[in-house]
Amino acid sequence: MNLELLANETILELFEYLSIDDLFHGFYNLNSRFNNLLTRQFKKFRLDLQLLSKTKCTDICENIVPLVIDQIISLRLSNDDNTPGEMKLFLSQSYQLRQFTRLQSIALKNILSVDELNQLMIECTYLPHLTYLSIYIDSMLLSVRDADHLYSQIWNLKSLTHCFIDIETRYEIYLPKLIFISTSLKNLTDHWKARSLSTLNYLFENTPNLEYLSIKFDGRSDQLGTITPMLSLTRAKIFFRYGSIDILEHFLQYMPNLSHLILDLYEFYVDGHEWEEIIHKYLLKLKVFQFTASFTFYDGEKHTMTVDEIIDTYRTKFWIEERQWFVQCDFNNSNELQIACFDLFTLPYNFNRYFYRHYHLSSASTNPYNDDYLVFDRVKYLIYEYKFPPCNIHFPNIRWLSLSIPFNDKFFTVISKFDRLNSLYININYTLFDDSVAPQLQLIVNQAPHLRLLGLRLWEQLNDRTLLKEITSNSIRQLILQTYGRAG
Repeated sequence: MNLELLANETILELFEYLSIDDLFHGFYNLNSRFNNLLTRQFKKFRLDLQLLSKTKCTDICENIVPLVIDQIISLRLSNDDNTPGEMKLFLSQSYQLRQFTRLQSIALKNILSVDELNQLMIECTYLPHLTYLSIYIDSMLLSVRDADHLYSQIWNLKSLTHCFIDIETRYEIYLPKLIFISTSLKNLTDHWKARSLSTLNYLFENTPNLEYLSIKFDGRSDQLGTITPMLSLTRAKIFFRYGSIDILEHFLQYMPNLSHLILDLYEFYVDGHEWEEIIHKYLLKLKVFQFTASFTFYDGEKHTMTVDEIIDTYRTKFWIEERQWFVQCDFNNSNELQIACFDLFTLPYNFNRYFYRHYHLSSASTNPYNDDYLVFDRVKYLIYEYKFPPCNIHFPNIRWLSLSIPFNDKFFTVISKFDRLNSLYININYTLFDDSVAPQLQLIVNQAPHLRLLGLRLWEQLNDRTLLKEITSNSIRQLILQTYGRAG
């Protein structure tokens, strides 16, 4: 096909599928028509510097960005292991972020200093079309003062509608002091851990038009109190830790217009009858309900509860006929530790992480369709240990895998594709080490063309150098070695 025979409108549509680097190296200076399309007519450049080499990043920042600075609509910067110093390089250019006048979206990962963070946030206040902001920081702990300042800057962005925040402060219990009220913010994912309902109330009062909220909540030290009703909230995803049904029920009653609710519950149990009562009382508009719950009973504490007893509370007319919400319960038991572990979740499984425990004994499900829900295609992070039993579950989209080897011959029926795998962590137990370890590891590496990181955790008695000499790969860029424990 001769691209020059296509109309300008068609070419501009094709440009939307290419990176800014590919566009300029493929079309710039071919002729005046393509130069005009790139530098004047195309208004949807997306600048993603996250996976580029320092040389290519420098070339784009110095030679390409100035030509189209007012035509870029999204920007992604990262200071991760593959692109160290990228933000410093970007901020050292002759232009300022405020000159990206059409910018709608910014994603910032691993900012290395408070000064760098403040400089970027100040520039954001000059961007009239900025509607999406993502900030992820695991490279430093912010002081309460710096965290408060960051939240105030975010809540003062007048056009912001979507915000993702994942930061760490020097204190586990942190309540941001919001001095501004954001009436534009509608979609918020915030990974700081709320420890009280009053914390959430403070958030609700300063963000009155929220439609979607994803947040972590720790209920160990909470007291019931009045919360500002969130009437605008229609979708919520809540990571709930160490709570109680009283706190959860009290929390949900102030969200009466929820139509979608996703819950990740840890160390407390709600049976099907209790859920049915909560939904009938407070969540009358709920259409989509998905949850996963992990809870442990120690010796003598409800230890006689069975999988069937738990799953029977979800076999009512409400669950099976009216809502058609199906649930599975897995029972895991350790006689040595005298604990009984349960994993309870809705089907199809809609969470990105999955951990199959050591001592899996039995499962029960309300699913009447047998194999329909056995493909866990949403799972991207999987822990697969050497005691993983034969099962029919299949994981086709794994990107991060923690694996104990040697494994049995059922492994490749559980994970048959590794084409999306980019991080692999291998645990090798001294007592199980044999001649199959290196060939099994090499077999996975051979099927993972996008594997970038390999981590090895070995007992002190094992020689990692001998093992590594047997492994070859053209894609691995990062190697993590760790020894632990003493066998015997």
